[in-house]
Amino acid sequence: MISHQTETAAKDKPENGIKRKYQLILNHEQDFAFSLAAEMIYAPEKPRWMALFPIVYFLHRYRVRNYQRNLKDFSRNFLKTKILALDISLEEIRTGDSAELSVEKCFPQVDSSIKKDVRLCEKQLAELMVLKDHYRRLFKSSGNNYLDLLKKAYRKEEALKQFYSRLARAESDINRYILKNYQKGKWSEPTVRQMENITARLREQNIKGIF
Repeated sequence: MISHQTETAAKDKPENGIKRKYQLILNHEQDFAFSLAAEMIYAPEKPRWMALFPIVYFLHRYRVRNYQRNLKDFSRNFLKTKILALDISLEEIRTGDSAELSVEKCFPQVDSSIKKDVRLCEKQLAELMVLKDHYRRLFKSSGNNYLDLLKKAYRKEEALKQFYSRLARAESDINRYILKNYQKGKWSEPTVRQMENITARLREQNIKGIF
C-alpha cells in the first residue's frame, strides 16, 4: 500500500518542477526587459564637481533615482503581456484545460465603449496567444536553465527564429497601432523603431547562445 506521504510527495514533484520552470522563464523575461530598458534609457553622467559641491551631489542623486524609476517603469510595462501569458500558460498546464482568451477575460479594466482601446486589446490578445503557446512549450521542455528549456523546446535554430518572427510581428502590429492612435509626437516613431531593433538584436543573441 502506498502511504499518504509517498502519494503527496509524488504529486509535489511535478508541481515543484512546474514552479521551477515558471521561475526560470520569469527571471529570463525580467532580465530581458531590464536589458532592453538599460539600452533605451541613458544613465545620468556623474558630474566632475560632485565631491566639492553638495548641491551638485544631490541633483545627481535625484537624476539617478529618476533613472532607476524609469528603468523599473519601462520594464514593468514591457512585461505586462508576458506575465499575463505566462500565468495563463501555468494555469493551463496545471488544470489541463484551455483558458478562455478574450478581451473581456484578459483585459477586464478596458471600457468596451471606447473602440480604439478595445481594438488595441485585440492586438495585445494576438501577442498573448503567441506567447502562451511559447510558454506552454517551455513548460513541457526540460533543462537546468532557461536556455536549456529553449533549446530542447525548439530543437532547431530555424524553429526558434520562426517563433521570434511571429512574436515580432505581433509586437510591431501593437506598436504601429499605438503610434497611429495614441502617440503621434515626432520622437515616437524613432523611439519605437529603436526599441524594436534592440529587441531583435537581444533575441538574436539568444539564438547564437544556443545553436
